[in-house]
Amino acid sequence: MFLFELNRKETLGEANFPLQGYQVKMTISLDVGAVEVPPKARRHLAAWVLRELADSIDEEELVAANAPGFTVQTDTPSASELALRRTDGWMQPDGLDLRIVKSAHRIILEVAERGVSGRVVLASELVGASGLSAPTIGRLLREGEPANSYLGQYVMVTPSGRTKALDLTPAGRLLASKIRAGSIPA
Repeated sequence: MFLFELNRKETLGEANFPLQGYQVKMTISLDVGAVEVPPKARRHLAAWVLRELADSIDEEELVAANAPGFTVQTDTPSASELALRRTDGWMQPDGLDLRIVKSAHRIILEVAERGVSGRVVLASELVGASGLSAPTIGRLLREGEPANSYLGQYVMVTPSGRTKALDLTPAGRLLASKIRAGSIPA
C-alpha cells in the first residue's frame, strides 16, 4: 500500500468571481498487491488516479464538511437524498406543478437581471423576454392564485399604471442566486 498526499492552496482573481480561492487536501492510497513498483511509477499512478477521479466526479458526491450537523457519509445516499442536496434544501411547494414553479423562477431571474441597478422592472418588460406569455405572467401575478402566493415571497408587486412594477425581496435575491448556480430548478 502506497500513500500520497496532495496539498494545494490557491488565491484567485476577479475573473473567477465569486470564487476567491480554494484549498485541497487529499490522501491517495494505492494498492498494487505484491507487485514491485518504482517510486516514479507510483507517483505517475497516483496522478493518473487523480485525473480519472476529476473526469468522473459527480458534484453530488461532494458533501459539505462545514454544514450544521455534519456527519461523515459512509454509504451512498439515496436518490431522494441526492435530489434534496441538489436543490440545496429547496422543496417543490405542495399543489404547484413544477412547470408553474419554473415559470415563477424565470420571472425571478429576469427581475434579478434587469433590476440589477436597483430599478423596478415592469411586468410588461418580461413578456417574451423571459420566454413567458402575457397570460402566464398575468396568472402568476394575480392575487389569490396559488402560484402568486409562492411568487409573492420573492417578488414585491406594486401597481404602476396599466402594468405592475416588480422588485425582488431579500429572499428573492437569495433564490435568484441559487437558481443561477443551478441548485434550484429554473
